[in-house]
Amino acid sequence: MDDNKAFHLADNLRTFADFIDEHAADLPKEIQVDCYTYIWDWDLPTDADGNQETVPATISRAMRAGLKGTEQIRKEYSDSYFRLFMDFGKKQPVRYKIVCNREEVCEKHVVGTEKVTKKVAPPGEWTEEEVEQDIIEWKCNPLLAVVDGE
Repeated sequence: MDDNKAFHLADNLRTFADFIDEHAADLPKEIQVDCYTYIWDWDLPTDADGNQETVPATISRAMRAGLKGTEQIRKEYSDSYFRLFMDFGKKQPVRYKIVCNREEVCEKHVVGTEKVTKKVAPPGEWTEEEVEQDIIEWKCNPLLAVVDGE
């Protein structure tokens, strides 16, 4: 993160913290702080030699930093996204979420097929039909396979 952007973000978070301290009695019972970054391969910087940063390298660097200063780190591989959650603080934690396309950090392997029954919407009424679909296994980048808390 650019030093100037980091300074302004940290300053704004301090301003928000002061606001909560000063006006807690006037605020709703629950406040959720949602900090997030979406990482896309086309938006990553390049170095002086023209080499582009990779999504796994970017996320793993952030995760290693998080291991030094967060209460909890959790990874989630679901649907078509990878999510890294870093919680700061024990009570009412501030959660920072980093999201990228799952295929950026995991490799999709078709290991077979299976027959499943699915609802199909042809013109008229919904029907069920048996279709064959791939059985998928994901092999994820080992840099992101670190067990929480290690």
